[in-house]
Amino acid sequence: MLWFSLLNASKKYYITIFIVISLIVSFSAFNMITIDRNVQASYINSRVKGINISNNDGNLDLSSVTQAGGKYVYLKATEGATFRDSYMDTYYNQCKDLGMKIGVYHYLVNTSSPEEQAENFYNTISKYNWDLIPMLDTEVYFDGLEDYIKRFKVAFNKLSPLKLGIYSYTSFIDKYLNNADSEIYEMPLWEANYNGKPWSSVGDNKFTNLVGHQYSTEKHISDYIGDFNGDLNEFNEGCLINQ
Repeated sequence: MLWFSLLNASKKYYITIFIVISLIVSFSAFNMITIDRNVQASYINSRVKGINISNNDGNLDLSSVTQAGGKYVYLKATEGATFRDSYMDTYYNQCKDLGMKIGVYHYLVNTSSPEEQAENFYNTISKYNWDLIPMLDTEVYFDGLEDYIKRFKVAFNKLSPLKLGIYSYTSFIDKYLNNADSEIYEMPLWEANYNGKPWSSVGDNKFTNLVGHQYSTEKHISDYIGDFNGDLNEFNEGCLINQ
């Protein structure tokens, strides 16, 4: 009977060890998943409301935006090799007066070389003091798109020390940027997905640093921040130039 009791005790011991090891492995795997998600949506406790505007928005009084908690704003600066947004300077001064943190973006097209476009972008924004990293608006597909993105990034970084981020839609990323080089995936991502729920259904891609979610726009969801009914976003500190 003693050997039988010892055998049972031994079995119980090994079963206990097995359960403990299984729990440790499961916990570690859960932590790995959590860490990975934290990489995709870093600075999760520092989400900030923001907007993006261009000449298409016309004359705006943005005081109601800041009163409603909007703190970040992205302005369109350029498109192609020659276009410069005529409202950018006015918007910039108004946003500065309101104490908003300001960033700027370039709309990428294939009608001119990426080097010419990067130069247009840099020359337009270089005299201003920006708070948010500049963004490359990538939402039009054309042959050689990935090469254009990389060449634009290289050309811009030869002119400016600022890190360059990228803006695009979830569906566009899934269809056209699903097998890009790591050089592109390392760019901070500002992702558009008009579901009305900040940080929902974004970040499920190969980009490693999700810094913003454009979750609402006038054409898709009627949502406001103050009196502004346009492109609404939430950002995190990953889009700040000086973190």
